[in-house]
Amino acid sequence: MKKSAFVLSCCVIALSATSASAAGMYVSGKLGLSVPPTLTLSGNDYWGTWADDISFNTGMAINAAFGYDFDNFRAEAEIGYQKNNFDKTDWQETDRFGNYSRGTGSFADGDMTSTSFFANGYYDFKNKSPFVPYLGAGIGYAIIKLNDVKSGPWDNYPYNNDDGVFAYQVMAGVSYVINKTVAIDLSYRYVGASDPSFDDFAGKTDFEFSSHNFLLGARVNF
Repeated sequence: MKKSAFVLSCCVIALSATSASAAGMYVSGKLGLSVPPTLTLSGNDYWGTWADDISFNTGMAINAAFGYDFDNFRAEAEIGYQKNNFDKTDWQETDRFGNYSRGTGSFADGDMTSTSFFANGYYDFKNKSPFVPYLGAGIGYAIIKLNDVKSGPWDNYPYNNDDGVFAYQVMAGVSYVINKTVAIDLSYRYVGASDPSFDDFAGKTDFEFSSHNFLLGARVNF
């Protein structure tokens, strides 16, 4: 009898959990790590052309969203922010006389930030367990900033600039449904963008942007 009651209780909990993400509005928040690959900062000026391959330290990413759950499909508007400090640079340059040089600098100072605005869509693979895998994609706009960038300890003029560009992301994750209101969310997302371009007194600078983000958060239906 006790065994039957236990099994019945587990079934009730599972059924109530899987019904948690019924149609309706929700809010969500996520916090985690941003891991950019090596990105290239390149440009040309009076002295010639140059390119820096920049490595970054693992940084912080945070996202907040408001959306609507259509049962298996979710749509949402999201705002996000991430920050990564520079780690080191591998540089190469060609001066206007055709002379070529390259090297590695262990010194790199400054950081990169991204403030993003996305429209996202998700498909939830609902089943009879509280674990719900999902896939998603989003398009939007990102403001990429380079803050107080120095290429060496002798650099007395930190570089600051920003640009707003088209951005996109693809997501995969799994939700654990606790009850009819709350679900815990673990996800990976790849964030990319059109190359930001900066015009300054020395010439034109082009930059790449992408990031691998790993996030943990919660979704609350109401």
